[in-house]
Amino acid sequence: MSLDQSFHGPDRDYAVTLVRTVYRLAGSPSYLDDLRADLRKRGIIRAIASHDSTILFDWLAETLSYQGISNAIAADYMKRHGRATWRRIEQNLGKAPSCPKLKSYWHFHRCRYHKGSGTCRARPHLGLPLADPSAQERHRKPDGLQPVLFHSGRR
Repeated sequence: MSLDQSFHGPDRDYAVTLVRTVYRLAGSPSYLDDLRADLRKRGIIRAIASHDSTILFDWLAETLSYQGISNAIAADYMKRHGRATWRRIEQNLGKAPSCPKLKSYWHFHRCRYHKGSGTCRARPHLGLPLADPSAQERHRKPDGLQPVLFHSGRR
């Protein structure tokens, strides 16, 4: 029996109905058109064409903030703590960090920051609580931008 013969009759009708049902449940038929319209409205298509890294980075950082977490929680977090932006990171990269362990992602090795007590053993902060212990936690976002965000010194 060939493949064509096996997909006639009630089996074929059932398969087609099943695929159509899944397709309808999976999303709007205009999903891709809506996505393109949103990208155009936000200037992303123009930014790609003109190689505008600032706009692309800001959009990507915001978009990645919504991955793996509910939209409401991500939006609330960004509202309360701000977002990583190209300009903010660029401004903060010029500032000297208060701790030598914050000089770069690689210098942070063996920092020995203790989240529970909010203390750090790196000089000159030996055994002293950090000014804002929650600042460390805010930089541990699951969006893959940890080295950039942490180095920026943003609090």
